[in-house]
Amino acid sequence: MKSLYALIVLFMILVSPVRAQVRPIEACPIDLIMVLDGSGSIAPEDFEIMRRFANQVTESVLVGSTEARVGLVEFSTDSQLLSPLLDEVRSVSGAVYNMEQTGGDTNIVAGMQTAEQEFLKKQSEYPRVMLVLTDGEHTESGDPIATAARIRGEGVQIFGLAVGEARLDQISGIAGGDENVFLVENFAGLLPLLTNLLDRSCHIDVGFRESHLAFTSDRDGDLEVYLLDPDTGEITQLTFNDATDNVPTFSPDGLQIAFESDVDGDYEIWVMNLDGSNLHQLTNNDIPDFGPSWSPDGTMIAYHATGGAGTNIMVVDADGSNLRMVTNTSGINRSPSWSPDGQRVVYQSDRTGGREVFITNVYTGSTIQLTSNDWYDGLPDWSPTGSQIVFGSARADGDVEIWVMRADGSNPVRLTNRAGTDDDPAWSPDGTRIIFESDSTGDNEVWIINADGTGLTNITNDPALDYSSDWGWKP
Repeated sequence: MKSLYALIVLFMILVSPVRAQVRPIEACPIDLIMVLDGSGSIAPEDFEIMRRFANQVTESVLVGSTEARVGLVEFSTDSQLLSPLLDEVRSVSGAVYNMEQTGGDTNIVAGMQTAEQEFLKKQSEYPRVMLVLTDGEHTESGDPIATAARIRGEGVQIFGLAVGEARLDQISGIAGGDENVFLVENFAGLLPLLTNLLDRSCHIDVGFRESHLAFTSDRDGDLEVYLLDPDTGEITQLTFNDATDNVPTFSPDGLQIAFESDVDGDYEIWVMNLDGSNLHQLTNNDIPDFGPSWSPDGTMIAYHATGGAGTNIMVVDADGSNLRMVTNTSGINRSPSWSPDGQRVVYQSDRTGGREVFITNVYTGSTIQLTSNDWYDGLPDWSPTGSQIVFGSARADGDVEIWVMRADGSNPVRLTNRAGTDDDPAWSPDGTRIIFESDSTGDNEVWIINADGTGLTNITNDPALDYSSDWGWKP
C-alpha cells in the first residue's frame, strides 16, 4: 500500500509541475553537498522521488546564483562521489539523472567522509552545508555521530533528513540537535519540505528573511487581530468590529491571514489579505468553527468544529470547498497544526480522559498518541523542520510551561520555568525561536524564547490582553 501511495504521489508530481516547483533562492552563496541513501531499504519508486527532490534542490540553489556550488554523494555499503562541487545546473542535474540505486547496507559514515573530502579539496569563503538523507540507520563500522561532530568542527553545517522509520536520535546526533533535523513520514513528503529546507540552508551566515507576527488583543476595547514587526515594534490593527476576532494564522506565502470570528453571530473561519482587505468568510454553517491552520502548500485549512458528539478536526480547501472530517470521536479534538510534509496534523485531544497530544494522517486517518500523563498537554505546534513539536504542559509541577519534544513523542524538554501560565506556543518560520502567551507579569502578553530556552523576551508589554499569536515570513 505504501508503494502504491508513493507511485500515485510521484505521478501527481510529474504531471503537476507548478505545484512541484520551488522558487530559486536568490543570493545563496553556499557550498552544498547532498549525501543521499541508495541502500536496499528504499523502494525503487521512492528512489525516483528522492532523485527528483535532489534535482529540485540543485535547480533552486544554482538558478539565479553565481556563487553557489552543489555536489552529490550516494552511499549504501560504501559511498561514491557522483558530482563534485560545481556551479553549473546542467552538470549537477545530469549527475542526479544518472544516479542509480546501488542497494546494500547503510554506511552513513562513508557518505559523510566522501563529502568531507570534497569540501576540503574545494574550499571557499562561503558557508558549507551537508544534507544527509536516509530512511534507516547506520549499519556499518564507524560512529556516525562522532564522524559528524568532527565534520561540524571543521565548519560544516549538517542538516539531517529523516524519512519514515529513520532512527531519529541518530540523525539528531549527526545534525547536532533536533532543530537541524527535517522529518517526513515518507519520501513523498520531501518535495513539500523543500522551501523550509532551502530557507535554512541558504541563510547560514549570509543573511535572513524578514518576518512578522500576528496576535489577538483587546487594546481597542474588544478582541481584534493585529500585526507586529518584531524588528521595529510597529503594531498595525487589521480588524475593526464589535465581534471577537481571534487565532490569526499566516498563509505559507505570507499574503493572507485566516482567523476565527463570531462577526456573523457564531464562530466561523474567515480569511483576509495581509493589510486587512478582501475579508471573506470561509466556513458558513450552524456549528462553531475555531482555530484555523494553513497547510504548508496553502491549498487547505484545518480547524476544529464543535457539534454532534463532540469537537473534531476538519479540513477544507482554501476556497471553502471540499469539507471533510479528519477525526470523528467523542470529546474535544482541537487546535490542529500541520506537519511540514502536508500529510498529518498534530492536535490536542481528551479522547483518553486527559488532555494529550495526538497526530492523525489527514488522508488515511491513521492516529498515534504522543503524550500520556496525568497533567495537561496541549496546543501543539509542529516545527518547520518536522522533527519537533512545541506544546504547553503542566506535567512538571502543575504550572503550564512551554515544552518541546521530538515528533515521535520522545525527548521532552522544558523551556520555561516560572510562576504563571505559559501556553499556546508557535514556531518562528525558521524554527529558531518560539512565540507564546503568558500571564507571568500579571496580564496576558506575547513572549519570544529561543528554541534552546534562552533569550526570553516580552514583545507586547501592554496593559491589554495580548495572546494567540502566529509567526510568518514577510512576502
